[in-house]
Amino acid sequence: MKTIGVIPARFASTRFPGKVLAAINGKPMVQHVWEKACQCKELDEVLIACDHEDVFKAAQEFKAKVVMTDPHHPSGSDRIAEAVKDLKVDIIVNIQGDEPFIDSRTIDALAVLLKENHENLMGTVIKEITSDEEFLNPNVVKCVVDEEGYALYFSRSPIPHHRNKNTSLFPKNYKHLGLYAYRKS
Repeated sequence: MKTIGVIPARFASTRFPGKVLAAINGKPMVQHVWEKACQCKELDEVLIACDHEDVFKAAQEFKAKVVMTDPHHPSGSDRIAEAVKDLKVDIIVNIQGDEPFIDSRTIDALAVLLKENHENLMGTVIKEITSDEEFLNPNVVKCVVDEEGYALYFSRSPIPHHRNKNTSLFPKNYKHLGLYAYRKS
């Protein structure tokens, strides 16, 4: 079962244009993500799907496999669909290009989820929110799950809404880490 990690690297980030090329310890952010993905034991290949010549050239410089995609895609998933359309692959792991500190073990665990559970068409990763600040931060995507752990919905707003803002009085809240895996089919 061929499993590929794809890093959609959009240059024109709304809040921080060129973010994927921002230098962290002398390397572009996307290179840090790529290096983490290359450490994964469950990925057969890692590919960067970009929309800008500067990102393409940077990826080539650090020897990544990279493909240019249409700059008008509305989402990373659309960018990935274009990048893998002609590849023979079973499982795709969508690894965000702006997560330089992603743990490769988390990526592997998500890939294993689909490899071992053939009925699951896709999966994602959530983590418990541990502070009110994080819960109220609109930059943190929240996720509500059912009793079996299936995601019901996502929001940048605090969900469920807590009138008194003290999350310790309510059930667990989760944040979405932006990591997805799905079957190519």
